[in-house]
Amino acid sequence: MQSALTLAQLRVFLAIAEHGSFSEAALQLDLHQSTVSYTLAEMERILGGSVFRRGRQGALLTPLGERLLPHARAALAAIDAMHQEAALERGSLSGVIRVATLRSAGVHLLPAIIHDLRREAPDLHVRVVHSPSGSLEDPLHAGQADVSLLNLPVATSLLTWPLLRDEYLAVFARGEAPARLGWEDFAARELLRCNEECWRIIRPHLEAHGVHLGAADQVREDAVILSMIGHGLGMSVMPRLSLDPLPAGLELRSLPDPLWRTLAVATLPNRASTPLVKTFVASARRVASRLAGSLPAQEEVGPRG
Repeated sequence: MQSALTLAQLRVFLAIAEHGSFSEAALQLDLHQSTVSYTLAEMERILGGSVFRRGRQGALLTPLGERLLPHARAALAAIDAMHQEAALERGSLSGVIRVATLRSAGVHLLPAIIHDLRREAPDLHVRVVHSPSGSLEDPLHAGQADVSLLNLPVATSLLTWPLLRDEYLAVFARGEAPARLGWEDFAARELLRCNEECWRIIRPHLEAHGVHLGAADQVREDAVILSMIGHGLGMSVMPRLSLDPLPAGLELRSLPDPLWRTLAVATLPNRASTPLVKTFVASARRVASRLAGSLPAQEEVGPRG
């Protein structure tokens, strides 16, 4: 009779795949590295094939490992969902929900969501995950995040719930903003690009209005962009939430043709019905509804030509 795979083996397999390292997987799982190695060896014995290649670059998935990875993620997600449903039946939803987020949403939206969750489900905890690629969709598909707070539209097959609309504004050093901003004003200034998630929305809008972008410098950190602008090194276009509070020495203008983004919460279709995700989405929508009432309406910022 063929031996069955265990949950421990699947967790070890996923941890190594995520970190590319036996030692990092051991740290995450709070296990000795020898235990991780033995557990994986047992899994490979049962499967009759290797799932990782070990080398100088760490542990890399074999073709078999690549094919098994989505099945392992789905199996563990199903087990976790069963535990969540049972906890919900007992009236004590608990666990950890992993969130990938835009910086501005992480600053202005996520803390309020966590506060709301502590009232609704005090045993539910939030873990913020980082996306090395900058994409907030990648962590969902890689099984590293349960939900993402991101900009619409999304490029892949995700379920999304719109939360807030947020205006993109031109940012200048104080005294350098034109009295009436026109598209021609962009040609006379160095344009500092925001992060890729932000830039993918701004760039088509600028190009559609004849703004020649050239080789604009890209800076991933909002604080660095604002500091560079304050030192007279250029201007930028950024969403309003990223500019709150606005540092001294800067001023804002609405674009000649206004541009808005929609912030949303997103998840994989097969995760949407799990208690943790449903609870987080409900909380995010409540918080966004309250926050929308405190955001400035669609008024113009500064004169516009």
